[in-house]
Amino acid sequence: MVIKDFSYWKDCIDTINEENRVFKYSAIEGGLMGKKVKSTSFELKFEAGANGGSLCKLNSEYESIEESLPTEAETKEMMGSMLAMFRAIEGYPVANPDVYV
Repeated sequence: MVIKDFSYWKDCIDTINEENRVFKYSAIEGGLMGKKVKSTSFELKFEAGANGGSLCKLNSEYESIEESLPTEAETKEMMGSMLAMFRAIEGYPVANPDVYV
């Protein structure tokens, strides 16, 4: 799945806090970087969910270029591409349960 302006995305891991199950990273290239935003950072926090699953809470912050905020459609497109990536990542261990011990 390739979404306009999101054919690639390069990130930098800022923090991994295993004890609190928090993962922070920043986008450094791709997507709307340099087009509409100067910087973008994300924080993922994983919590125990119902039935032994987990819940992921996502917080994102960005600095826009010259008051050029991403449109609602661009924001939905970005979130859709992130959700697709998370589902693909989640799908691998579910389809290959012997990979992780």
